[in-house]
Amino acid sequence: MATARIMPKIESVEVITIDSTFTPSPQGVILSSGTPVEFVNNSGATINITFNANAPGPKLFDNITNLLNQNTSAQQQPQAVNGSVNYTITAVGGSTYGPFAIQVGGGPLYVQITYTAGAGFSTPDPAVIPVGGTLEMVNLDPHSYGVGWGGGNNPFSPALNQVGRAAGNSAHTSNVGAGTYTYTLTTDHNPAAGSGGGKIKVVSS
Repeated sequence: MATARIMPKIESVEVITIDSTFTPSPQGVILSSGTPVEFVNNSGATINITFNANAPGPKLFDNITNLLNQNTSAQQQPQAVNGSVNYTITAVGGSTYGPFAIQVGGGPLYVQITYTAGAGFSTPDPAVIPVGGTLEMVNLDPHSYGVGWGGGNNPFSPALNQVGRAAGNSAHTSNVGAGTYTYTLTTDHNPAAGSGGGKIKVVSS
């Protein structure tokens, strides 16, 4: 009896097309682990794509430089099975657009919270995730923070309303459509409401 051949699984490619306004379509994607991403440049200009660091998460992609215009493309395999990254698009010699978002597997995108000059600050700000993407706030301050959302519109499940000291925080999944969601951070350093904060941008996937 012949032994059945086991064929390797071929992952589909996620194609991101950049148009003449330097906007990618889609603006946010969630990749299955192992799925490569391909950037197609239809902007009409040579571009650079820069992937921002997402500490303490892993590096996912290498920067793409001098991607020529008119339907030229660059493909990369994610360098980790779980992670997230924000990236920007720069027309060579011109302006920078974004950030935009890619999540691989379960993510998450990390937002670091620090206390500086009387307020809690977030990095990155804005933080960009796809619809259905995950985010975790990482506290670099020994004090905890309360998180308040404009209009009471908490865009995460479970609700993101507290950032504990240093460790013990977890990822939260966005449960809203595309939009920008503003939050404030309060702490016993400075308990006045609005003493810091930032924005979460959820983009179409």
